[in-house]
Amino acid sequence: AIVDHALAAIISSDEESLITEFNPAAEGMFGRRRAEVLGRSVFEITVPPRHREAHEAAFRRMRAGGDPHMIGRRVEMTAMHAEGREFPVEVVLWRTAVGGESHFTASLTDLSERRAAAEQIERQREALRQSEKLSAMGSLLAGVAHELNNPLAIVMGRASLLEEKCDGAPELQDDARRI
Repeated sequence: AIVDHALAAIISSDEESLITEFNPAAEGMFGRRRAEVLGRSVFEITVPPRHREAHEAAFRRMRAGGDPHMIGRRVEMTAMHAEGREFPVEVVLWRTAVGGESHFTASLTDLSERRAAAEQIERQREALRQSEKLSAMGSLLAGVAHELNNPLAIVMGRASLLEEKCDGAPELQDDARRI
């Protein structure tokens, strides 16, 4: 009952890596029915083909007593849904002796939503950074425009006075207008 009501996918296998337990959360996560997977290789059901050889080799080492650092630790891996799509999972693996045989049980959590949320947060942070850059550039340009307008206003005023003083010289008035 505990395994059946667990929110995490729980998959157990025997020493030959054949599935002996596949809880309802695992059914939902992997898109496969318990009756369909019992007695089949855990690697065939959960691991993408490109990763299977490495996982099988690690399992053989654990079964022989090696790779103790894998037991009881959170490890991120890529899993495979029945439809063939891959998704990230966090796995905690432990070994249990049952009737003189070793069984390996994995608790798996789908990280897809967490990763999507993290990517969304990163996109929002990047958009905020760009917005802050544009705001800073706008402030800088406003300051530069203000600094240029003050001396230009003086030049404009002086050119206007020069134009009035050159009343009898049309060539000088044209030059003052151009300024």
